Order: sequence, then structure tokens, then C-alpha cells
Amino acid sequence: MPCDDAWQAHLALPNVVLIDCRNLDELESHGRIEDALHVPCRLADDATAAVAAAKSRLPADPSTPLLCFCAVGGRSRRVAAALRAAGYARVANGGGHADVAAALAATKLEEITLADVVEVASSAAAKRYEAAIRALVVACFPAQFPTDDGAPILDVLAGFHDLGDCEWLLVGTVEALDAMAMTVRYHDSLYVATLCVAPRLRRRGLGSLVMKAASAFAAELGFRKVTGAVDADERHLLTMYAALGATEEDAAFASPNATTQPKKRLAAPSGVVGGVPAPARVAEPRSLDDMLADVEHVDRHHKGFEWLLEWDALRPLLAPMTGLLGDYDRLAVVDLGCGSSDLAGRFADAFGGAAAGVDRDGAIIDGMRARRPDVAWATHDWADGAAAPGAPFDLCLDKSSFDATLAENDQCGLLLCAFRSLRPGGRYVVVSLYPRDLLAPLFAPLFALDNFASVPRPALATAPAAEAVSVAAFRRRDLAEPPSLGALRDAADATMDDYFKRAETMLTPARVAEIRRNFAAPLPLDAAFAALFTADERVDYARDDFRGDVAAFRGDGGGAPLGADEALAFLEYAM
Repeated sequence: MPCDDAWQAHLALPNVVLIDCRNLDELESHGRIEDALHVPCRLADDATAAVAAAKSRLPADPSTPLLCFCAVGGRSRRVAAALRAAGYARVANGGGHADVAAALAATKLEEITLADVVEVASSAAAKRYEAAIRALVVACFPAQFPTDDGAPILDVLAGFHDLGDCEWLLVGTVEALDAMAMTVRYHDSLYVATLCVAPRLRRRGLGSLVMKAASAFAAELGFRKVTGAVDADERHLLTMYAALGATEEDAAFASPNATTQPKKRLAAPSGVVGGVPAPARVAEPRSLDDMLADVEHVDRHHKGFEWLLEWDALRPLLAPMTGLLGDYDRLAVVDLGCGSSDLAGRFADAFGGAAAGVDRDGAIIDGMRARRPDVAWATHDWADGAAAPGAPFDLCLDKSSFDATLAENDQCGLLLCAFRSLRPGGRYVVVSLYPRDLLAPLFAPLFALDNFASVPRPALATAPAAEAVSVAAFRRRDLAEPPSLGALRDAADATMDDYFKRAETMLTPARVAEIRRNFAAPLPLDAAFAALFTADERVDYARDDFRGDVAAFRGDGGGAPLGADEALAFLEYAM
């Protein structure tokens, strides 16, 4: 077989590009090699002409290492010679497809255990890895990061996200990283961005394994899905994410002639995939006093994700707010949308009674069954308002489930589920970021507000910053038949329209004046996004979502710059 003696060493070079010289029918019959660039050359073809025909697809940098192969090595030898003649300085002939494919398979990482090699670090802890992160990002994205400009790399990658909200999946050591990704906890999902794999380790499944770790991490945090955005032409990434269960969500509109096409917005269900567990956490750079204070604050026997309020902050409120003091040991209690929280189990530990937890994510429920077999866990989707398995209950607990469904405009199914899951007169305790003035009227068709408390958020609660958390106790109304889902949705739409018209408007006089100053001349959409919204607002409102909303507002999908009048009209539309 004609091949170069050192072709295997060439295969291991960083950023090597594989050149497949076989014909299309050979690709279909004998299989493709992922990411190989196709430069077809038949036995009678002129190799120089084949290279010229593929010029637009070849690397622009003549120093890029190239490894050619075909069926047995003859045609790839001629193409390799033509590439050298065209100015490429680092070209080797690998010979036959079977040998190159076998060499690639032999370089697959052996027995990777993500519990051992992937860690998750807060931004504070990731600062120790900053030099290694910069080196990896520059190697993976040389066009975007051609030189070291001195800007803090973590801030650059965080973009419009608050750096404190970013967490980093890391594979490797402080000195050198093999792979990484950035994650941000959104209101309904774990957002993953900037997936990087060192060029020398590509095509070994490491990127896929990092994403599997992200999926398990999301489930551990109580999120039902992992989300992200990918350039439409990144076929390899789209294929990898599809294999992990990702599907395309609604994307921004764009004209076919637009200079910048929108990214594809993807979502995949969270959970353990292929047995890959959630990553271990990198130790925080904290003092001994801080760590001892944490030990006193957090019960280390309960390691589930507790959103908004810890149990110790919620427990003292339950008796006075529900009026059920002394009856706990006879109560049947269900946690709606439990995620990986052990709220129902902790209630039973403290007061007795029968505890249950339901969630739409079957993988999370399986994990909770293994962790707390004494609690009745069940998979349940409340979209149509059906009662939770095991109903009727005396008490429904809801810690942020209502907030998540309101964001998805699916809250009426949850409210109807709670109504049908409770006995007449049963109580529904809701922990929410929304204020009393919105909660009470939204719940009013099915529930009467009995008690309400505004609770300061503990310093260690795992949720975005806010001044206080609402804890509301509702009593189930005595209705012969609840309103239909359609009627509830109509009432909810009217309630929210009225509330947001009366609530703090985004169009304050000061903000209007600032927008007119910032938009003295029309701004491109990316600049307009930064000028229209504060850093806190951009945490839960992605730039791609903004582009899609502007397209919907305009009705034509255009990406033209925004002027002051249109920017103000867009904000009014968005509200």
C-alpha cells in the first residue's frame, strides 16, 4: 500500500485535516470518516484538477497539516503531491481508508470516567485554571482569539452573563486542559456554551462525554433540560447533539440573504446518559471559617438541589400559614415538580405523615426512589391538569414549579393539577419569586389566599439574586366543577396583561431618555441588545431570543439596525 512512513505521527498533529480522496459511491459503500474533507479523485482523474476543484473548501492556511487517504493509497498519493504543489507544506499520505479508520479508533480515549476527569467549578474556583482555559480557547478558536489581548478570558467567555452565574466544566489540570464548557443556570434549563476539546484529542468522543456530564449535572440541579445554541453550519456538533437527544427549538427568523444567519437553538432532556454521572465539584477558594459556617448552615445528609429556600427557612412557616398545626402526622403531602429536592421527604422526617413527590422527568424520579425509598415518587405531567398519582392529598408543596411553568405559559395545567390533587379545603403552599399582587389573582379561580409571607433569601440559597422570596398558602375552593383549562388560560392572560400594565414599567422617563441618548444613531442588533437591557435583565434573556423577538415584532425577519423610536416601540411590545 503506498503511504508515507510517518503518516501516523502526522495524524496526531494538532488541527490536522483529513482529506478523503474516494468517490461518493465508495463513501456510501465503505463508510465515511467523520469531519474528513471530501476531495474526490477517480483513477483516471488529474489530481491537480481535483485539488483545484476543491480549493474553496481547503484550509486557507498553507501550514495546516493535511493527511490524505483513499481506498488503498494510490489516488491519495497523487492528491498529496498536488496539494504540496499548491503550496501546502505539511501533507502526508495515510494510504487506505481502513488503516486510517483503524488508527483513529485506536486513539479513542480508554475507559474515561467522568466522575474522575470532569469537574465543575464556580467562576471563583475556575480562576486557578484561567491560563489553561485561555490556551485551550485560543487553540480551538484561533480566528476569534488570534492573540492574547490581556482581557480576562472568563469575562470574555461569559459575555453578557454575569460571571458569578457561570460554572465551568473542566477536563484536565490547572496546567493544561483537555476539554471544557461553560454552563449557566437559566430559569428553566442548564445553558451550555463554549464547548472546547483540545485539537490533539478530537474525534475521540470527549466532547460527547462532556455534554453527557452536563446532562447529568442539569438533572442533579433539578433542571429538566439542557439548552444551547449552535451555528447552523456546524454539522459535526449538530450531529453529536442530535445523538444525545437534542432537538431544535424555535429559532429566530432570518432572511435567506442575511449576512448573519441565526444560530440553531437546541434542547435535550436532562438526566444520566450512558451511565455518565454528574461531575465532581472543584473546591472553592474559601477560608476555613467560611467552610465551617457552611457546614452549620447546610444539612450534609440532604444533597438534593433546593431552589429559592432551604428547608430550614421554610419549615417554621408551614404550621402558622396552613393552619394545620398538630395534624401533620395524619397528613398526605405531595411536592409538585420535586426535581431532585427532598422537600417531601424532609417534611415527613420532621412531622410524620405520608409523603409523595412528582416530576415530569422520569430519570430524576428514578434517582429519588433510590435515594429515598420511603417517599412515594411518581412521574407525572400536569399539562392537561390531571391529578397527581396518589391523590387526594391534604397539602401540596410547590417550590418554584409555578415560576417555571409561568415562564413557559403552562401554569394553568399545574394549578388545575393542584386543585384536583387536593381534598376540599386542602392547602397549596407556593414558594415563588413573584409578588403577592400577581400570585393572588392568578390563583383566584381555584384557590383563596389564606396567608402570605415575604422571606429574605439566605446567603447560600442556590438561585439568582433577588431581594425576597414569596411564600403563599392557598386554600382550595369548594367548587362543584373547576373551570376548564381554556377558561383558566383566558383569565390568566387577562390577569397578567393587567398586572404588567400596572407593575413597574421598563419605560420609565429616565430609561426613555437614556435610550434616546444611546440610540442617537441606529445600532446593530447586538449593540442594541446591550444598550436596551441591563446585565441583570440579560441573564434570563439571551441575545438569540432578542433577535427572534425583534424579527417577530417587525414581522419581516429583518436584521436591520434599531433606531430610537423603534427600540422604544419594541420595549412596549415586549412588555
